[in-house]
Amino acid sequence: MNVRRFIEKVDKKKREVLKQSKLSNAELHMFMAGMNSAMEAIEEGGGDCCGWIPVGERLPGTERVLITNGEFVKEGYRRPDGVWKYGRRDDELFSSLSNKPVIAWMPLPEPYNP
Repeated sequence: MNVRRFIEKVDKKKREVLKQSKLSNAELHMFMAGMNSAMEAIEEGGGDCCGWIPVGERLPGTERVLITNGEFVKEGYRRPDGVWKYGRRDDELFSSLSNKPVIAWMPLPEPYNP
């Protein structure tokens, strides 16, 4: 789910809670302020917590991320010159696997910790 859709779902839920609420005005004000702050923080974060991020929405830095062209998913990164690379060797182009360009990316998950 991208950030925009997530924010829309949270906003809808917020309105539902307000309609059915039995909270005092002060409690409602605190609820609204907290929800708005959380939504702003998520939006500013650009969706790092929300799965695939379309490249048209936002590009990663030069850190390693998961990238997909809609067919393959690989670990890779985007060079400063805009070329997408995958794997551990700098000379391997992601596009060599397919003619499709990279369409989305997501941060790498945390390593497994038993």
